[in-house]
Amino acid sequence: YDANVNGIAESTASAKLDDSVEKIHFNVGDKVNKDDTVISFPKDSPAANYYQAKTSYENAKALYNRMEALYKAEGVSKQDFDNARTQYEVSLANWNNVKESIDVSAPISGIITRMEVTETEDVKKGNVLFAVSDISRLKSRIWIQEKDISSVKQGDTAIATWEGNTIEGKIVQLDMAVNPDRQAFGAVIEFVNNGNI
Repeated sequence: YDANVNGIAESTASAKLDDSVEKIHFNVGDKVNKDDTVISFPKDSPAANYYQAKTSYENAKALYNRMEALYKAEGVSKQDFDNARTQYEVSLANWNNVKESIDVSAPISGIITRMEVTETEDVKKGNVLFAVSDISRLKSRIWIQEKDISSVKQGDTAIATWEGNTIEGKIVQLDMAVNPDRQAFGAVIEFVNNGNI
């Protein structure tokens, strides 16, 4: 069967603001860990309000810490303390959102498989920036004709070969009904990537 082999998981990251890419920290083929910063936008971007959000967060945190100390010493009411905590939590959420807009991080651990932008390129909010694939395991979908389906079952061993590489896996999902578009049964195969690919 001919099929594409992909990483077990793939995720993309998108721009959260309209601006130009300031720095790309990794290239296609580089390994990244979840939350590593892959792309950075300028901190002085008007769309991000980076410095305003940072100042607001720092002020709310300082107020919250003061109010917490006063509340423990019974110097302020619970209502005043709760208000300060709420303001701090809102400022923290806003600050984290701004940081995530400026420094776009890897959504999963894996390999950078696509980079959709270049440094200094203008992007719009929602544009896909890059893709990360987890290739510790690989998966593929094949289509089995009705005449052959009785000789295949879930758990069967499968071997994939291409360009001199061979990997072994097993069928982890076998459809019980024919796909009307393909006129065949779908089967998902998972392979362990032992570092050969």
